[in-house]
Amino acid sequence: MMNEQMDNNSGAASSGAFLLGMLTGTVIGAGLGMLFAPKAGSELREQIANQAGAAADKASESYRRASDAATDGYRRATDAASQWTERGKDMYDQAKNSVAQGVDEAKQFVQDNADKGNGADTSRDRARI
Repeated sequence: MMNEQMDNNSGAASSGAFLLGMLTGTVIGAGLGMLFAPKAGSELREQIANQAGAAADKASESYRRASDAATDGYRRATDAASQWTERGKDMYDQAKNSVAQGVDEAKQFVQDNADKGNGADTSRDRARI
């Protein structure tokens, strides 16, 4: 018996909530309908033209910003690539000079040891190196 009363009470509560929601929706809908009532044709065309102009201005500004950002990004990337190219050239030149110096030192070491070991004229040995 108690369960039946609770079921009846919850059914009444949900019906009341539904009716309250329906009434609230009706009032809000009527207010919005009055707020957005159609305008005269000339007023509507003017409003549409103004909104289209504003949208075009906004699109133009967005395009300009994107174009500026792309140009700036391209310039920065080009500058960075140039810097890395210069660094690469410098490192290559340093490595090339170090290798050349190592080769010269190795040749000199071989010649010095050949001179010490033979005690003779090593002009023929030097010519081979």
